[in-house]
Amino acid sequence: SGWQHADPPPTPDKPPPETASRADRLPDGAVARLGWSPHRVGNSAFALTPDEKEIVTVSPEGIVRRFDAKTGRLIELRQLTDRADVRPVGDWSADLSADGRTAAVGESLALGYRVTVWDVPAGKLLFRWAQEKQVRGGVFTLSPDGRVLAISEYVRQGAILRAFDVSTGKGRELGPLEMNVYNLKFSADSQRLVVSEVSGRPDDRPGRYLSCFDVPAGKKVWKLPANCDKFAVSSDGRTAIFAQYDRPGYRLIETDLKTNETTQTEQPHAPAHPNVPVAFAPDDRTLLAAEFNDLIAWDIRAGKVVSRIKLPQAELVGFGPELGAFSADGRTVITKRGALARWDLTTGKPVFEAVAGDGLGAFVEHLAFTPDGKALYAAGYVHNAAVWDLATGKRTTYHRDGVGKHLVTTPEGLRSVGVDGRTPCELVIYGAVACTPTKSVRWTEEKEAGANRLGANAPAGDLGAYTLSADGRTLLWVHSDSPRRDGTPKSYVTAHDIVTDRQVSRFTLSGVSYSGRSPFSPCGRWLALEGKVYHVRTGTELFAPADGDSDRLVAGTPFSLRGAGWFSPDGRLLAGRLEKTDGSVGDKLVVWELASGRVVARLPNAGLVTQVVFSPDGRTIALADGRGARVYDVLTERRLAEFIAPDITGGTFENDPQTIAFSPDGRRLATGHCEGSVLIWAVPRPEAAEVRDLWAAIGDTSPVAGRAGVERAVRDPAALKTLMERFRPPPEEPDPPVAARIADLDSDSYATREAASKKLRELGAKAEPALRRALAAARSAEARRRLEDILAAVAPAVETLPVPAETLRGVRAIEVLERVGTPEARELLQAWADQGRDPRLAAETRSVLGRVGAAKK
Repeated sequence: SGWQHADPPPTPDKPPPETASRADRLPDGAVARLGWSPHRVGNSAFALTPDEKEIVTVSPEGIVRRFDAKTGRLIELRQLTDRADVRPVGDWSADLSADGRTAAVGESLALGYRVTVWDVPAGKLLFRWAQEKQVRGGVFTLSPDGRVLAISEYVRQGAILRAFDVSTGKGRELGPLEMNVYNLKFSADSQRLVVSEVSGRPDDRPGRYLSCFDVPAGKKVWKLPANCDKFAVSSDGRTAIFAQYDRPGYRLIETDLKTNETTQTEQPHAPAHPNVPVAFAPDDRTLLAAEFNDLIAWDIRAGKVVSRIKLPQAELVGFGPELGAFSADGRTVITKRGALARWDLTTGKPVFEAVAGDGLGAFVEHLAFTPDGKALYAAGYVHNAAVWDLATGKRTTYHRDGVGKHLVTTPEGLRSVGVDGRTPCELVIYGAVACTPTKSVRWTEEKEAGANRLGANAPAGDLGAYTLSADGRTLLWVHSDSPRRDGTPKSYVTAHDIVTDRQVSRFTLSGVSYSGRSPFSPCGRWLALEGKVYHVRTGTELFAPADGDSDRLVAGTPFSLRGAGWFSPDGRLLAGRLEKTDGSVGDKLVVWELASGRVVARLPNAGLVTQVVFSPDGRTIALADGRGARVYDVLTERRLAEFIAPDITGGTFENDPQTIAFSPDGRRLATGHCEGSVLIWAVPRPEAAEVRDLWAAIGDTSPVAGRAGVERAVRDPAALKTLMERFRPPPEEPDPPVAARIADLDSDSYATREAASKKLRELGAKAEPALRRALAAARSAEARRRLEDILAAVAPAVETLPVPAETLRGVRAIEVLERVGTPEARELLQAWADQGRDPRLAAETRSVLGRVGAAKK
């Protein structure tokens, strides 16, 4: 169940399974699957068909699965919804009628939200509720008979509960609600609807309530204080029961269905917990509760446990129903605690053996290939993490306490960065595969005691985004202060060297308050924010990416799918959406070459894309949206592949997933999915670029011609030889005074060492190349310390973007040398890093050497 190769040939002694439709087959274009199980169905709703022969599930992504109710065999897997106009962020909810024939699916759109009701067997749309200008949607549920959709609506006057007839589309208001609605649940006869709600008003005590509505009558019949979120309702709506937050045990609310008068009683039961799922059996006397690793039956008349079933070790799995779909005689029940299972309540045994699989069990939020391409790491939203060996497909490592986010490939291996809730003022860098911390850095100081509800250790500021540069050396973050009295926010951009433990730079952006995915380039040199590109070391605004006079890089918030752009792994390309001067946003994704500042590619139908990732060489680019992933050739703008996978994790609570990733060779694409598995897809190879004059091409101001020249040089040994012969660093002029001062740093005389340090600091950038060469060759700790101090004090030069025309060829030639990676190429890179005649190309080359781990130590 953990690994599947595409269509393996049957062996003579083991015939292929008898599945005509191969419901469990790999999707078209996929070559392998990690951590998959047919019984891992994510946040799906589930139902038992009336003949009790099948289990039907529907996920928030509109995926329908049908299982044999006796054997658990997956019979069918198909897509119910098209999702062409769906924004895959916040798709949490789906519901099913009791017979599994009618489904309701909630979907986020570019502007708004909708709930669609479907005839599941026919795949036919029955009714659609859509958000309007003055009406927002909230929690919804489908009546057990599939005839009514109930939804909490937010209007100018407050929150209301509305019910819609699915067959006619007519709606009626049932009554007002508090502003925060957590759960809606019909009685089995579809006559009564109970709602858990929280007022959110500071002066309202207790603030939490249960309300009951008579649906046919269209009115609220009672509202009572109830310190709970989850609850159960009897089939006739007469009884509601819940575990309480403030005392151990259950509270029952009994309703006289004629007068609607209520009676409340309490039943002590220490293990009762308000966060565990509860459901009434068909006899309306037995309450089932999944108390962590026990499924208990509670007799509400006797007030005691009457049976107990030991469940498999539970995993945190996310949202959606976890318990229900009884057989008519009450003998069996379905649970979804990670894996879909059916239990015989009379024997205490599973009806079929659920396949747990070796996935994460819930949303994959971050994934990456290891630098050698031999393994894949994935982390989930419940802080678990796993590593799979790609040769065998076996899970080799599993951590229940996964650490960090924002995965970064460095010369030392895969790293992640995160904040430990116990020390919120520190950023922690972890070895991702081993889940061990390697370094922590304070990004701010604590507020004074009592400054806010978090207490004395609360951070002084809001951490908006953070990452680690690809050389594994520079920690980068953006944090903001509280708005000033005039309401204007301020953000601070900081670079910190984790080797020397020194702050490298910090600059301030007024009027900016950013929170979202990392806006930094992997090389750590550039920052793309508010539609502009900045130089991190100096805070200099470099340029505003644009396409013509009226279209520019979107400047907005990540929560409206605008946010920062997406950089290529080497920081040479930037992708982002365009907006016009009137603020309207188009549906194209544009790719810029930063060195020339010009557009390389324009990719269509990208208005709902939530993730973008470049291949390591920048030649291909993958876009994820509500339908799956698309791969394009950046050079030709041609679509190479489309992978249909609507359940790729598109957005979670942190709204910053990394769930599409290229392999180091760019030939595979990994996608992380909502039910905890990973798919591996084959990426077609782009056609070779045609170039007549290589030297002219890499110096061309056209980014398309220039990048075609780069591609040709990387793939053609003769062209590479020509480039390396012509691209030589200018000869260095010896500087005896600088050499002498550097030699004095190792003098036996303290005064001589101090005088040499002072003079070299005064020379600054003029002495930088010689200082770096000396640092690489330094033998004594004293000389090394002084050289590091002097270099740290050198004021950084602004690395301009776009670069001058005469520098463009050199920047692209350096890219060629990085990509070919031969010893001769790295030797030439080192020569360019050591020269001082062209500071811009020296800085470019040092960035490359740091990234590939070949810099002299």
